Amino acid sequence: MLQKILPRYCFQQIYQLVFSALSVRYRRTYLGLLWVILNPIFLLIVQSVVFSHILNIKIAPYFLYLVSGLLPWLFISQTLEMGTGQLRSQSITIKAFFIKPYLLTAALVIENLVTLFLTAMLVLVPLYVYYNQPLLLLPLWFLNILPLSIAVFSIAFICSTLNILFQDLRYLIMFLLSILYFITPIFYTKDLVPAHLHWVIDYSPVYILLAPFQTFALGFSPAAWLLLFLKSATLSLCLLLLSFLHWKKIKNSFYLNL
Repeated sequence: MLQKILPRYCFQQIYQLVFSALSVRYRRTYLGLLWVILNPIFLLIVQSVVFSHILNIKIAPYFLYLVSGLLPWLFISQTLEMGTGQLRSQSITIKAFFIKPYLLTAALVIENLVTLFLTAMLVLVPLYVYYNQPLLLLPLWFLNILPLSIAVFSIAFICSTLNILFQDLRYLIMFLLSILYFITPIFYTKDLVPAHLHWVIDYSPVYILLAPFQTFALGFSPAAWLLLFLKSATLSLCLLLLSFLHWKKIKNSFYLNL
């Protein structure tokens, strides 16, 4: 079905782009991919100590809750930061090799997905064993990555194409991400927010995407998870449709200004 939408050569181009990006990123390093995996692990440890012991945020088990929200958040923020300026920085490549712009965005998303998968496997499996959590829940946790990836691809593609027309957008995205990190329940729970502000969180696209991951650390309920997953999937499909309509409208202007 997917091959009817995307020609076979598109998959080959995505594979080559991902392989090339990963090879270049870790060339001449001793630890290679481990550098990208170790970075979020160190960040998790530091934030866990600061928020649970210094700021005394009472969530049990806190480290598992922080991991559940912070790993997908890092995937969102890193992909958007890298993706917003991606098409502008690779404009020569697009012109010279006639690469579809959305393939570059898709390759970037897959590249960061590799990091997310490896880090999650390295961290979550030991944590589930340590906290006596059922390992059978892990496939459902990873299933949440599907709507997350679609949504992040859609947002990154829209931002990257708009950045060709508005160069300041890249800096605006970085500013918004820094604000979103603090107003989204990642290192704290929604219950710690005043009740009259819950609507801000409930309608936040970032929270809708993160909530299905976090439910595994707050007493898993199949019905609650399914509802959150369906909300996340609905949002991701809406964003994908929006990105498609956006590209149809902006395509000519994009190539003129590239």
